[in-house]
Amino acid sequence: MGEQAKDFEGILEQDGILVYKTKGISMRPMLRTNRDVIIIRKKKANERFHKYDVVLHKRANGQYVLHRITKVAEDHYMIRGDNCRNTEYVREDQVLGILETFIRDGKKKVPVTDFKYRIYSHMIVADYPIRRAKSEILIAMKKMLGMKLGPMPE
Repeated sequence: MGEQAKDFEGILEQDGILVYKTKGISMRPMLRTNRDVIIIRKKKANERFHKYDVVLHKRANGQYVLHRITKVAEDHYMIRGDNCRNTEYVREDQVLGILETFIRDGKKKVPVTDFKYRIYSHMIVADYPIRRAKSEILIAMKKMLGMKLGPMPE
């Protein structure tokens, strides 16, 4: 989500909801930087999230990240951006909230309960091994040809 001047934790604590224009490329194609708006609901006490949920968490370095849960374990979540190659392990206490809705281009409101969104969520997680292999091959080819790799999501 890039660097923020705001304290998302403070906003969530005060308002219970965070409305923010997205930054970064890690959740493409679902979320497009500086074009789509996300609506995050504050995590409730003792709330546990599920596979396919998109959660906001705070890394140890203070960076806020919005990524999708790919696996739920007893003491942590495995999460990854839809456009990312690497999986992160996130503790329960790092999770601040959950994506409830996003607004495409300021016009179309897409709740996470939307049928098409739910299909997308399942497909993007299931398709990961194929996308990862394609990405690795493309990176290797570009390196062999001496081409620039361009921006890489985490």
